[in-house]
Amino acid sequence: MTAPAPASYRDEPWFTLWSSLCHQGDVYSASLAAVPDLVALARSRGGLAGLECLYLAASIELERHAPHGPDLPSELRLAYQRAVVDGLVLAREYEQQLTGDPQTRAKIAAAAFSGQADLARKLYDENE
Repeated sequence: MTAPAPASYRDEPWFTLWSSLCHQGDVYSASLAAVPDLVALARSRGGLAGLECLYLAASIELERHAPHGPDLPSELRLAYQRAVVDGLVLAREYEQQLTGDPQTRAKIAAAAFSGQADLARKLYDENE
């Protein structure tokens, strides 16, 4: 992926990616399959574009645990669990590097990846 960080939520390819993988809180098995790649992209890209990939992966992880979230298929389990661990480490790195809204997004990602859904949702609501 070579797209720059989005300036607006409607910027492509981000708008289509978010709409396909985590549209209004709905996630699917394909969303879960994308998480390891999103975390890998976040690690390789860095900066705000990397944060966008990480934030999308964290949003999928958060919604996976919601009552309507899909079960994690067994064939995805190992790669997905590794991505969650790596995502948490990366989110904490972003927290240290960033300020303002990007830092808040990193905090939300860290909360989601660490299983603190209530905290992630609280931070999200405060940031809106």
